[in-house]
Amino acid sequence: AQRPRGFAGRNHHCRAAWHWPVGLSLSAEVGYQKTAYSTDDWSLEIRPIIDKTWRKWYIALNPTFDRSLHGPSINSGYDFAPNAKLSFAATPKAAVGLEYYGVTGKLDRPDPYQAQQQLLFLAIDLDLSPNWEFNAGYGLGFTPATDNDILKAILGYRFHRRDKNKQPGQLPGCLDYLLRRLR
Repeated sequence: AQRPRGFAGRNHHCRAAWHWPVGLSLSAEVGYQKTAYSTDDWSLEIRPIIDKTWRKWYIALNPTFDRSLHGPSINSGYDFAPNAKLSFAATPKAAVGLEYYGVTGKLDRPDPYQAQQQLLFLAIDLDLSPNWEFNAGYGLGFTPATDNDILKAILGYRFHRRDKNKQPGQLPGCLDYLLRRLR
């Protein structure tokens, strides 16, 4: 069964620069695994990230689209994995909430519900310092295809981009370049 890989969120580049009511970003990952662990050794993951903070509440939607780039499933299309998070900032440095992870099957032909993976985690987020964050949770599965009683912990390091030429409100690197070329 697929394990939760951590929650992507709190991406505010486009929202701040374009004055949008939500944060919006896109994550893309090309991955490799030995065939001892997966029949498809190369894969692609595309994850749009939509998030919003309202007072002490935070909500994020991370629908994920995965596909094989090499292996027996290369012609099978995209798998769909809806993910969501709702949390409440109990203190300026700690939030508690729920994280949902699902794997529904192929985008164009979802698996029957009992064959899908559906997980709900009770989670905590700790802002340890300007550079470090920690997320932990306990999860339960809702279908026979889902593992049950899962503990997860993620220690994250924030990489700070230093762009001395960046003006206030300017978009990040390649997106700013692309939009300037389109004007």
